Amino acid sequence: MSQASQIWSFSSKIGSRKCLKPKHLFYKSFHTAIDDSFELGPRNTFSGLSFLSSIGNIGSGGEPTIRTKNQDFILGKKQYLKSSFDPKFQDYKLIESHLGYVCAECKTNLDKTMFQEAVATSRDLKIAVPGSLYFLICEFLDMTPVSIISTQIDDVLIVRKTKRMSSNLRQEYRTPRERQLHRQQYVDFLDASKYYSDVFQRMIDKIQALIDDTSPSIENVLDQGHF
Repeated sequence: MSQASQIWSFSSKIGSRKCLKPKHLFYKSFHTAIDDSFELGPRNTFSGLSFLSSIGNIGSGGEPTIRTKNQDFILGKKQYLKSSFDPKFQDYKLIESHLGYVCAECKTNLDKTMFQEAVATSRDLKIAVPGSLYFLICEFLDMTPVSIISTQIDDVLIVRKTKRMSSNLRQEYRTPRERQLHRQQYVDFLDASKYYSDVFQRMIDKIQALIDDTSPSIENVLDQGHF
């Protein structure tokens, strides 16, 4: 998980390893109020439900079990599900999870393997919550860009707009002594690779569109001529 922006509640692999920012800074990015019951931050997110019972082993409520995906960042809600064979729920199984309406996987360096894993994760999360958004966010790009049109990923965001330091330069940082010797070179590289606000704004705009996508009134639909 990488530090991405002052307005995001991301945990960092860089520096202090932890960089949490207040929820209100995130909410201030939107012109529509967000219900305070929503949760922000890293969560195990609902991605599927199955039942482990059988004829010989009915179990409690069919023995429901959920599949989850550990996400670096979500905007979501805590979810409680009861499963029972009794309509009055005298005997039931309670399971808890989080529904992720906006999910983000955060990487320092994005390579092809990480991208392929994100493709699989986004598919599972979108099957579970079709109306959700899934972002793959990185600081440095370490792969050849590919089209995401056939995937469930909504955007791949490179917040520093730069590639990973080349492998021949990374060889200079193999040992503690070499890292100390070339420290200023790496500091200069990070300083030159600033964060770009327009990349974050792209994500904010897509989230805002999701927030605004409420059930339309028939008057608005007829006025617009579409829905």
